[in-house]
Amino acid sequence: MQKIQLIGDSVTDEFQGTANGFWVNDLRNLRPDIILINIAQSGSGVTQWLPHAAPYGNPYDWKLWDRVRCDCQAHIMLGINSALGIFQPRLTCNEWSAKMGTLLESLLKQTGRVPILSIPHPGTRTDMLYQNLMEEYANEIRWGYWSDYVTKPGIDFTQILTPSDFSPNDVHPNITGQAKISAALSRLL
Repeated sequence: MQKIQLIGDSVTDEFQGTANGFWVNDLRNLRPDIILINIAQSGSGVTQWLPHAAPYGNPYDWKLWDRVRCDCQAHIMLGINSALGIFQPRLTCNEWSAKMGTLLESLLKQTGRVPILSIPHPGTRTDMLYQNLMEEYANEIRWGYWSDYVTKPGIDFTQILTPSDFSPNDVHPNITGQAKISAALSRLL
C-alpha cells in the first residue's frame, strides 16, 4: 500500500481544531488504498521544515524535520507563511527557493522517493507584497532549477481554486475549496 506524508501549514493541518485540513480526511475516504500520514504544522513555513536549519534555541527553528518519516513519499504544500512573514521572517523568492531546494534534496535523500510539490493558492488576502511573493514562489515551483530532478509535479491550486473558494481576506479554503483540493489530489495520487 502506498504511503504519503503530508508536509504543510494550517491549510493541511487537520489537528488544529478548525475546519482547515478537512480535505485530508476527505482524501482518505476517496483513496482508501493510500495511507496518509499528516505531519503538517499550522504556522509553519519552509524554514521550520529544514533539517538543522538554525542553531538550537532559534525561535524560528521548530525542528519539524524530526517528524519526517523515511518509509513514505512526501507531498509538500508550503509557501503561505513564508510569504506572510508569520512565525518566521518574510522570505524573498531567492531565499525561499534556496530553502525549498534544500528541503527537497533532504527529503529525496531521507526517503529515497522523489517528493511531490504542489503550488498553494494565496487565497484572498489583499496584501500586495504577500500576493507578489506567492506568485514568485509559484513560478519558482513551475520553472525552478530544482524542479526537474528532485520533484514530481503536484497540483497547481492557483488553477483549480477561485476566490469564491475562500472567505474574504483569508488564506484558508472554505469547504468547497477543500473538496476541490481532495478531488484533485485523489486523481494525482
